[in-house]
Amino acid sequence: MSQIKYDLNKFLEHDPALLQTLHEIRLYEHPVHGDAAPVVAVCNGLCWNTGFYDPWNTTDQEYIREQYEELVRVYNLTTTTR
Repeated sequence: MSQIKYDLNKFLEHDPALLQTLHEIRLYEHPVHGDAAPVVAVCNGLCWNTGFYDPWNTTDQEYIREQYEELVRVYNLTTTTR
């Protein structure tokens, strides 16, 4: 898996800025590096680096949803965004 999975509690301790919500997926600015780092996504207890700096078009957003689905498969979870 190419995405870096973060510890959700440690990430949220930094009070990151919420940028946008895609269905159940919340997109945050990196709390330390700001816009110099890729956007971080949070959904259902998972927290990961999306690899996108400005994921505001539908193609990027769909890919972020696919990243989430891949994390669900990798970690054998049952929750989905659909």
